[in-house]
Amino acid sequence: MEAVERNLDRLKWFFIIALGFISIAYEIVEEIVFGKRFGIHTVSELLFYGTITFLLLQWTFSRIKSQRAALLELKRLSEDIVNNMDMAIHVVDRRMRIIGWNRAMVKYSGGLKSEATLGENLYAVFPYLREIGLDKAYEKVFATGEPFSSVYRTVPMGERRDTDTALASALVVPSIRAAVKTRYVDTRLAPVVGTDGRVEKIITVLYDITKEREMELEIGATKEYLESLINSMNEGLAVINRDYVVTDVNPVICRMLGLPREEIIGRRCHEIFHASPEICRWPEVPCSVKGVFEDGRPATALHIHAGKDGKSAYIEVNASPLRDKEGRIVQAIQIYRDVTERVELQNKVSETRDFLNNVIESSPDSIITADLEGKITSFSRGAEGILGYRAEEVIGRSVEDLYPPEVVEERRVWIAGLLEGKGIRNQRARWAGKDGRERDINLSISLLRDKEGLAIGTVGIAKDITKEVQAEERLREAYEQLKELDAMKDEFLATVSHELCTPLTAILGSIELFNDDTKNLTQEQKEFISILGTESRRLNDLIGNLLDVARSEDKMSKLKEQTFLDFSLNDLIEEVLLEVRPLAERQRVVVERALEPLPRVLGEREELKRVLTNLLGNAIKFNNPGGKIFLEGMCRNGSIEVSVRDTGIGIGKEDLKRIFTKFYRVDTGTTRRHGGTGLGLAISKKIIQAHGGDIWVESEPGKGSKFTFVLPVTREGGKRVHG
Repeated sequence: MEAVERNLDRLKWFFIIALGFISIAYEIVEEIVFGKRFGIHTVSELLFYGTITFLLLQWTFSRIKSQRAALLELKRLSEDIVNNMDMAIHVVDRRMRIIGWNRAMVKYSGGLKSEATLGENLYAVFPYLREIGLDKAYEKVFATGEPFSSVYRTVPMGERRDTDTALASALVVPSIRAAVKTRYVDTRLAPVVGTDGRVEKIITVLYDITKEREMELEIGATKEYLESLINSMNEGLAVINRDYVVTDVNPVICRMLGLPREEIIGRRCHEIFHASPEICRWPEVPCSVKGVFEDGRPATALHIHAGKDGKSAYIEVNASPLRDKEGRIVQAIQIYRDVTERVELQNKVSETRDFLNNVIESSPDSIITADLEGKITSFSRGAEGILGYRAEEVIGRSVEDLYPPEVVEERRVWIAGLLEGKGIRNQRARWAGKDGRERDINLSISLLRDKEGLAIGTVGIAKDITKEVQAEERLREAYEQLKELDAMKDEFLATVSHELCTPLTAILGSIELFNDDTKNLTQEQKEFISILGTESRRLNDLIGNLLDVARSEDKMSKLKEQTFLDFSLNDLIEEVLLEVRPLAERQRVVVERALEPLPRVLGEREELKRVLTNLLGNAIKFNNPGGKIFLEGMCRNGSIEVSVRDTGIGIGKEDLKRIFTKFYRVDTGTTRRHGGTGLGLAISKKIIQAHGGDIWVESEPGKGSKFTFVLPVTREGGKRVHG
């Protein structure tokens, strides 16, 4: 710039000197040609005109210099503006040489400064421009003079470029290709036309529009999300303008009304939803849309809408205002929720509540509710009938006033347990009536809870059982009398049996003497003596059984686990089998056994031997000739299980119910032939139960019977273990 100023100064003095020479030459020519003399006046004129010319030239060059300075300042200002812009700008000439490069291009180019790029070929600096076809765009702009613009997507290294949509890799690859996220660059090519009408230069402007594009994408995604949300929501949605015209609906509205969308949009809401030509009158008629437009606040209403099929539905409508930028309400958004099931449920709940109230009022039982402080909040007619109070006399009083003083503390313990989660069911208690008499009640108390599950009070249901308690007392007295009579019966049986045993022993002894000396007896006498012996022995067995019953009743009541001894059940079974073998052989019955090694048991050995003898004896007696008996013993579920199964006559279903009852005998020819007292199974059951076990029978007539009993095993240390 200083060199230019020096050249201008030289030019100025050149013009002044040249003008002086021209003036002198003119005077010389004028003197030679016209004969004028070169004198003082001529020099004065020359100086005058020279001075004037110098001043004019000085002023002209000063103007040029000031305008040039203004232009330079404007250029500097323009360069500062361009360099301080966020947009990256570079300029190329027709030979694609870079002749302009602002500071933002340094960032976009990965640090390349103007000193390294000015004069360089654009494609040499950025060979990637040809990959995305931008060289064709430059050629077209130079050829047609039409501007070019496009948006390019820059991607991280390794990602595939989307060349089909012109959103390819970066224009300025070195920096942006290493970017960690996708960015969007708005690229514009602006032609600069010369005086000859040709495009001399192209200004390239690069602008990062990532934020704008991300915002657009976010807005688009939000719009899609909202549309998806609106379309997938269970509630109906409608947008209604101030003319009450429906401008938009979601699919739920179409399903509610049974109409396609095109038959809803553009019609008035009252025509669609209420089949009415008139606008609803707010607030007389619950119209939430009108409420929004007139009051400017959200409104809720319950409507009955008529569908296309003629069916009515209860619809809860919530309307909210939709405002423009100035805050004016321009539309209303309505949410329609089909609450038909809820309303019907509420109606049913109301009906149920009325029904329950009727049941409570008509129930003879007392139903009383109280708060957590024990204040009575309701008092049913049944309570009035039991206690003699009217509801208005006790509501607000403490429920403890209904109890005798000695029961109040016990009730407090019940309520404390109730709050800890313990139930109060069928609790015997006593109430004090208005007349002062006490009533026996069967009481159940439960907590009342609110919808959050928090306890808010109690409800007590009581049944007056005064008469039942009195009846129980009478039964208890009768039971004690029966026990006394039963004891007297047992004592009588024992006494009679002993008294009968003495003469019967003498009779049996005499019969034995006759049997020892039968030489002097006739055949008929022998038969009479034989019959007398048989019947005497039967009588002796009967007396023995009666004595066994008396002894067993007494012994079972005195059996205690502390007196039990442990022993081998396998050994006991073998012993019993040996004893019944002669009877089985006489009856031609085969006994098969399947016995596992059984654990030791804890009990009275002789009593359990009686059980096994009784079961095996019955299986032999009531079997068919040539029949079989299956004796099994095993451990199952931590207990010992023993079963005796036969192939005999079996037991009918009606007889099975009473088979273990004392003195009960199945009435068949076989049982009558074998006789018996009906005491064996009853005694066996008592023995098994006294040992902590159980006994049962399975049988069908003609197919035999199976008697099974279980006993707890004995663990080390002589204690019983129950399975």
